[in-house]
Amino acid sequence: MSVTRQLSSVVARAVASRSWRELQHLPATLQARRRGGRWVLEFFHQVDDPHSHLAAQCLAGLRSSYEVDLIVHLVPPQPLAAHPDADTYQAWSRRDAADVAPDYGLEFRDPGGQPQVELVRLARRILSPALERSFFPELAVEVGQALWRDDGAELELLAARHGADPDTTAQAREACGDERRRRLGHYAAGMFHLGGDWGGEWYWGVDRLLHLDARLAAAGATLGATPPLMPRPVMQWPRDKVAASAIRIECFASVRSPYSAIVMRRLLDWTGATGVELVLRPVLPMVMRGVALSRAKGFYILSDTAREADRVGARFGWLVDPIGEPAERALALFPWAESKGLGDRYLLSCLEGAWADGIDLGSDRGLSRVVARCDLPWGEARGWLARDDWRDVIEANRQALYELGLWGVPSFRVTGPDAAAGSWTTWGQDRLWRVTREVARRAELVAAR
Repeated sequence: MSVTRQLSSVVARAVASRSWRELQHLPATLQARRRGGRWVLEFFHQVDDPHSHLAAQCLAGLRSSYEVDLIVHLVPPQPLAAHPDADTYQAWSRRDAADVAPDYGLEFRDPGGQPQVELVRLARRILSPALERSFFPELAVEVGQALWRDDGAELELLAARHGADPDTTAQAREACGDERRRRLGHYAAGMFHLGGDWGGEWYWGVDRLLHLDARLAAAGATLGATPPLMPRPVMQWPRDKVAASAIRIECFASVRSPYSAIVMRRLLDWTGATGVELVLRPVLPMVMRGVALSRAKGFYILSDTAREADRVGARFGWLVDPIGEPAERALALFPWAESKGLGDRYLLSCLEGAWADGIDLGSDRGLSRVVARCDLPWGEARGWLARDDWRDVIEANRQALYELGLWGVPSFRVTGPDAAAGSWTTWGQDRLWRVTREVARRAELVAAR
């Protein structure tokens, strides 16, 4: 293993550790003590971001449920260097927000396109002077609803009622919000930050509010007996295994994806128990597909994966980064393992080996351990390492992923019971609950025939 990869793995282990997360808690705790028990919670709102609109619907509840001083910043769209293109990213954002909103008790409908530029500017101008007003949470929801309905007349009424800044002022406020976000170490919209000017904790949108709930409750910052504000919806189980066996899940995963590492065992256990057909489609890591990964994003992903792993009881954290040749060596053996009927066990062994057991997939010693855990012969496996035809399989998986309008992993496509049912897609280990509900819905249709 190279010195660079050794050092990066040591740093990554530290960021994924519970000690690191406790250290990140410290600034927020100290700041709250200085403020007499009041916690500072900052929210970074992008007016034309669907996930920001969902999160905005939770602001009033957060303020009334916890001892927090809410500070809202407007931010511009994030740089899309980490995504294939703006249209792909925006289409996924709209589709995903519309898909999960009902199960969270929130509202968002995908209009099929982004709002008009002029309406976005007007929405920004309305929200700009209200940032420090107590009614901002309610106004942000009203503005967002009108914007996503393409209702210019309603936005004009809101501007007349509440006022609106000149566009130059609103843009300046966005620039300030962007600088504040950058200084605190993040890049995305719809983010909550709990803590001071150094360190602190990040929570992305409604999907991470359960962690914010738990953090504030543990700190004694609740106002009364407050239940979790936004618990994650639970997984569902199809009632009829015969019906479920007509449904198929394709899972696109990467051996360098920490999120793939903490979802794979749960996915295999669930599909094994329900009889749903599972097809694993591994791809190269994003950075090996030309998708950039900033340092801030890499750190956030590691720390976020660690707390998600703690929540579901997944093993994670004692890792050796499988970037580059290690990932290729691991993928070279997947078609062979699959031909033996053990592709699922092999991919799980690679993921848990790299991300939980500290196994170096780039060495024969490490890869042989991964292979042996699947009851596969290492002597036969070694012969497959010299082959190159695995690249065609992995490239076909990448092309299929991109054709779905997705690029990150783990991603899922659900199909069946027949072609007429069409396909449904989603992205993220925190969407496993949604995958199971889609399968259960389709299985009910099969059982009702």
